[in-house]
Amino acid sequence: MILEKIVFTGIDTYTDVQKLIDIIKTSKIPIEIAFLYSETKKAIRYMELSEILKRNNILQNNRISTAIHLCGIASTNYLKDHTSGLLYSNLKNKVFSTIQCNNIKVLRHELAIKHPKILHIPYNRNILKECNNIITSYNNISILQDRSGGKGISNDFLPPVMNVKNGFAGGIGPDNVVEKLEEINNLVDKYYVTWIDMENNVRTEDKFDLNKIQQVIEKVNNYGKI
Repeated sequence: MILEKIVFTGIDTYTDVQKLIDIIKTSKIPIEIAFLYSETKKAIRYMELSEILKRNNILQNNRISTAIHLCGIASTNYLKDHTSGLLYSNLKNKVFSTIQCNNIKVLRHELAIKHPKILHIPYNRNILKECNNIITSYNNISILQDRSGGKGISNDFLPPVMNVKNGFAGGIGPDNVVEKLEEINNLVDKYYVTWIDMENNVRTEDKFDLNKIQQVIEKVNNYGKI
């Protein structure tokens, strides 16, 4: 397995961005910081767009890759080209390295093929099978396997979908990151390029926990099979 990046999702207004940058610089593996954006959800991890853009600018000025994960109706609107205003202009201008649509239903819209660097999360294997022709036909679509549906619950990973790039998520954190990397290594060959994503298990009291981020990085740095 070749681990191309680790994605830490859900940076929030309580996060000390400079301390985060200093921690990221200790990683041997590229790190991507993902912002969660929702038009309806209200929680610490869902920031206003202006706050997201402010932090995104700081991170990118320090050459740190960033992503925006569009949740619910925001992802559907984006793929249907209904997004407008400040969000649309920033997505169009590729302010974020990666755009992820956290809504399996969007795979039913073939409009997905128009947009570059989109990653779809397949929660349901039946829907994945139904949309397989879309997924495997276009090189701008990748998938993130998360059997817990974004709930941060650890499950055994399934073999990756063939002919498309796969990432792995679901319950990964400092306590089990080495175990989960070993599990992925047992599913793929040594040249398979992938990534891991974690959100809930790098939080404490719903806040982005920099100590847990550091623990993950230290453990991955010492893992010898990537």
